[in-house]
Amino acid sequence: MAQFKTVLVAGGFGRLGKFIIDEFVANGTYNVKILSRPSSLTERISVIEKYKAVGVEVVAVEYTDHAGLVKILKGVDVVVSTVSIEAVYDEQIVLIKASVEAGVKRFIPSDFGSDHERVKHPFIVPKVRIAEHLRAHKTLEHTIFYTNYWTDTTLQFAGWDLDAHKAIVIGDGNDKFTLTHRRDIAKFVVASLKNPKARNAVHGTASEVVTWNEIIRSAEKHSGHKFEVTYRSLSEVEEQLKITKESAFETARDELFSLPPRGQGVIVENVKEEYPEIKTITIDEYLREYYANKP
Repeated sequence: MAQFKTVLVAGGFGRLGKFIIDEFVANGTYNVKILSRPSSLTERISVIEKYKAVGVEVVAVEYTDHAGLVKILKGVDVVVSTVSIEAVYDEQIVLIKASVEAGVKRFIPSDFGSDHERVKHPFIVPKVRIAEHLRAHKTLEHTIFYTNYWTDTTLQFAGWDLDAHKAIVIGDGNDKFTLTHRRDIAKFVVASLKNPKARNAVHGTASEVVTWNEIIRSAEKHSGHKFEVTYRSLSEVEEQLKITKESAFETARDELFSLPPRGQGVIVENVKEEYPEIKTITIDEYLREYYANKP
């Protein structure tokens, strides 16, 4: 198995990237770089200084500059991409090409969501194409992470209002599904670099398996308020998806949260047992912290 020393995180200032950067820094055994566009640097001066103080190098280049990308990637062993969904194909395809030319050993794409085989929605297509592209490369290893819903963002994405004590649920609320906290995703990513089974593999991760009704009870316990819950039947949602004129965000949301009542909410390829050293964060812990920080 290849020994990895230098890691570059593309999108390292983003919603997930910052957690991965922090975990690599905490691990202390890797040289860590953040790839950014030059135009983004002036917006993040204080953050950049914070990272520089702990040894993180920030490098800047436009994704359209192939030669510049190759130069920056020379000497990098692993690229972890956390670019946004809007850039998940166009930016990653050039990043993969430059990684191959620069001699990068492993590429972890910006996936970190639901199983490709289960979600049938246009927004997942770029991720599928990137996965297929990576599998075709013989010299560049890959690990694809299926994390399902993120513990610390999924309630808001699902249309819940934690402060107004309102929840929206597709189905009867008793269907099981997996959650992974962003801090745990970062831990799994870092730990995977020392796991031979992660080479050219799909890594399904989960902090826990829960139901919506369990989350509602937890939210009521920690908030001290009864929640107003709107239950939408799966058949109603599926009919709406056939004729909808809603935004791409709303249709993607409904498609994603229809997985549990379809019996597809639990990540099958869960590798949590391979990492017993990782103590995962539960939704109950997240909600306890959320409400504890409220005035």
